[in-house]
Amino acid sequence: MGPLLCNTFPRLIGNRADLPEGLLHKFLGILLNMIKFNPAYLDPEVVCGLIECLGHVCLLKDTNENVALCLQVSCVLGISEDKT
Repeated sequence: MGPLLCNTFPRLIGNRADLPEGLLHKFLGILLNMIKFNPAYLDPEVVCGLIECLGHVCLLKDTNENVALCLQVSCVLGISEDKT
């Protein structure tokens, strides 16, 4: 699961202009759910990669909804790391 997320996320960020509207937001929602329900399957390298990508989305001055979702994912990642 982790490598798939780490490979897909940068591609979505890099190709934002070519993406259908709302696709990044949907991906962030899926990412949030996958992390909530599968934290034991995330290696530390994957967590670091995801946090880096989330930071890039926030720096892109994307929509407020996407930035808020990135912050939610980051919080869940932190909580998940504490529990594993």
